[in-house]
Amino acid sequence: VGGLLGTLCLGVFASLAVNPGGADGLLQGNAAFLGSQALGVGVVLVYTLVVSFILLKLINLVSPLRLSDHAEQVGMDTAEHNESAYQS
Repeated sequence: VGGLLGTLCLGVFASLAVNPGGADGLLQGNAAFLGSQALGVGVVLVYTLVVSFILLKLINLVSPLRLSDHAEQVGMDTAEHNESAYQS
């Protein structure tokens, strides 16, 4: 969240007075710079979602991420360790 906010704020507050090698931001009249920053955030967001989904599917093939129906019914502590962690 911090990186996303920082990237978008850069598109708003950037100024050539601070960094002559950079670009002006939205407050300096350059809305296109904010647009390119937002596009970059969107691309990274989509990439992260796709790669995370693929990795979770691959991990699920090797070691299931979900408990069996029986383990869900009796509870993970009982199913895995034959002990009860919480009294109900």
